[in-house]
Amino acid sequence: SDSHTPNAGGLGTCAIGVGGADVVDVMAGLPWELKAPKVIGVELKGKLNEWCSPKDVILKVADILTVSGGTGAIVEYFGDGVENISCTGMGTICNMGAEIGATTSMFGYTPSMRAYLEATGRTGIADEADTYKD
Repeated sequence: SDSHTPNAGGLGTCAIGVGGADVVDVMAGLPWELKAPKVIGVELKGKLNEWCSPKDVILKVADILTVSGGTGAIVEYFGDGVENISCTGMGTICNMGAEIGATTSMFGYTPSMRAYLEATGRTGIADEADTYKD
């Protein structure tokens, strides 16, 4: 139960956080349901200029969708522009998905995710992710 769970979308994970009451229900053996969310695709093209950061990407998305435009949705980022964003930058974008009401946000697995996993001593996880990346 953590509001930052969607941050894991920056590592190619579809991670949906739940509230404390939901956790209690599951721990008590009660059923838990999640409505199937809609998907909003955001195509990223090109490269950010030197004055922009990944935070500017989500701020622009928030400008377009407003604070409730992502409610009940998974926001999936794709396109050739994704290759130019660092793994931690993707995490920032995903973490801020809550600002548009998104259920979660995510990116597909990229070479920058592998580099991050290797740099943090998790090469085995990167190797396993490479097996399923396509």
